Amino acid sequence: MQLPFVLYYLLSTVPFSSSLLYSFGEKLVWSTIKKLANNRALNEDCSLDVASILPNSFNLSPLATKMLHASAKINPGLLKGNLHLIGDFDQCLSIEEKSSGRTITGQYCTITRSDDKTFFAKILKLGGNVTAPLGLCVPKSCKTRDLEILILNLLRKFRLRVKAQFHDSLCFYKDKPVTTSSLDYFVYFFFMTVISVMVASTLYDLYLRYKGLPKSPNIWLIFSVYTNAEILFQHSDQDITCLGGVKALSNVWIILGEVVVSGRFLTKNILDVIAQPKYDLARTFVWSSFFGNETLLTISGFLLTYNYSKTSNLVTFYFMRFFKCMPVLLVTLLIHTSTLKQSTSGPYGPFAAKTYTQPCQTDWWKVFFFFIGIQNKCLPHTWLFALTTQLYVCSTLFLLSTKSNKLKAKILASGIFLGVLYSYTITLVKKLGFAVFEWNDDFETYIYHSPVAHMPSWIIGACSGYVLSRPSVKIPKICNLIVWVVLGLTMTKLVFGQLVLFETEFSPQRSALWNALARPVWSLGVCFILVSCPTGSGGCINDFLSHPVFRILGKLTLSMYLVHESVVFVCLGNKKETFTLSLVENVIMFSGTYAVVLVVSVFVYLGFEAPVLALRMYVRDKVSSKRRLK
Repeated sequence: MQLPFVLYYLLSTVPFSSSLLYSFGEKLVWSTIKKLANNRALNEDCSLDVASILPNSFNLSPLATKMLHASAKINPGLLKGNLHLIGDFDQCLSIEEKSSGRTITGQYCTITRSDDKTFFAKILKLGGNVTAPLGLCVPKSCKTRDLEILILNLLRKFRLRVKAQFHDSLCFYKDKPVTTSSLDYFVYFFFMTVISVMVASTLYDLYLRYKGLPKSPNIWLIFSVYTNAEILFQHSDQDITCLGGVKALSNVWIILGEVVVSGRFLTKNILDVIAQPKYDLARTFVWSSFFGNETLLTISGFLLTYNYSKTSNLVTFYFMRFFKCMPVLLVTLLIHTSTLKQSTSGPYGPFAAKTYTQPCQTDWWKVFFFFIGIQNKCLPHTWLFALTTQLYVCSTLFLLSTKSNKLKAKILASGIFLGVLYSYTITLVKKLGFAVFEWNDDFETYIYHSPVAHMPSWIIGACSGYVLSRPSVKIPKICNLIVWVVLGLTMTKLVFGQLVLFETEFSPQRSALWNALARPVWSLGVCFILVSCPTGSGGCINDFLSHPVFRILGKLTLSMYLVHESVVFVCLGNKKETFTLSLVENVIMFSGTYAVVLVVSVFVYLGFEAPVLALRMYVRDKVSSKRRLK
């Protein structure tokens, strides 16, 4: 019974009509559906609407034609992993016609399916969160339960071994009411209040400037967009100018990787996406974006020791670290918990929400326990922020435990050794992979999100920050040139040399060596850049990384890192058809996404990150004024 059904489905996608097709379909499919439509378990309106449509299915009436062509059809590229059977979302929702005295409105429903013992199941497994949806245009009167009765009985009738799942959230019709909770109203009120305060503070700032009145210190200017924009564009002579370029380029790499990896949700050629990076330099570079995360982690350790040497109050030093980051983290949480779920309009919105927003409905509180390492699927991209915070907390004990530099050096060396040994051992024991193509849950738990596995990179960064904080650091020209060449070639090899490893069979020893040494070696290269450039040994590389544009983008690193997944969610959730993921498509998707991320991050910086810095300067000026009066 399966073969005739498949033949009919293939013929029905061809735009012609014949008596043979009519007779074939009348006996095979429509007679069966007519019987199912009379099922008493269906609600009356759905049964009447289905019955009124069926007699017209082969007469090509406007209603039947629209319903049929707005539903999914088999797409080309099936053997490349194109499992997305998507109909015309907008056409279905625009249907509103009378048939047999009844007004029938179109409803687009997506049915998810899984084929446990087929070739397609292997594609789903390879694609991770890739789904295999089937889009159907049905009458609005048919609820999820009615569709379940019709579809499951139809599958059972033709002995099709497909597991179909139905959800109310996957059905859309015109003017469908949006469920709004009390939390949503609070979030709307919160953002409107912040925007109002920003506008009022900016107007007050402009008034003071127009009148020529003194404006500092003035707490009413903390949210002024004008003043905070000055903070964004200001540069101090004590700044490490190359740091902005390193942070900005790392962020670009991370966002590029996120766009491409998330794009696999909607790609027509998932098998090409997975296989081609093994033989393509550009795609290998994209999939190596985890080195961007490692760079930011190294910078975190670098800035800890570099700034610690200039502070006299350890409590204030750590408090400002948390105080600066928490507002942006809170805003990101509010966006994911409330705002994002109402920012999509398309068949893929619920699928994106399942990954990006639904975990925050129940696990939002875990975000605030990042410093003790609670595993959390809400805001999963903040794992780097959580990891650096945990290492920050641990560093307090280290910095206060002893004043002996020799003992500190031994502790740091032991930490690097233990981290490398841990990564090597756990990879052998668990037989873990070494790259995203050999990714599994164990790799994510024991390597990618493990503070111990990343500890060597962070310690190397901390050591380089301490070295740079020492006076008169100089690197001989010959040594500088040799190290630049060696580390440059090594870092290039770490990224593109994976092509050689991809062509070999899986080896636990190979994976163990890679997981143990690749990240620390990469961090050594990053640290040399951070030490060489400020000491006058960076040459043209320092000039490039110190460009004013990079210095501005460097200040936006935190905001861009936290909000970029929200923008990716909106972009994916509003798509209404699949696409072929290619190099050109990647560039176009990344360019648009990065531009939107930049705009959103500027707002987040001016509204939530810069006010913290302005408040710190206000308190500092107040304290200084009181001291001068004494």
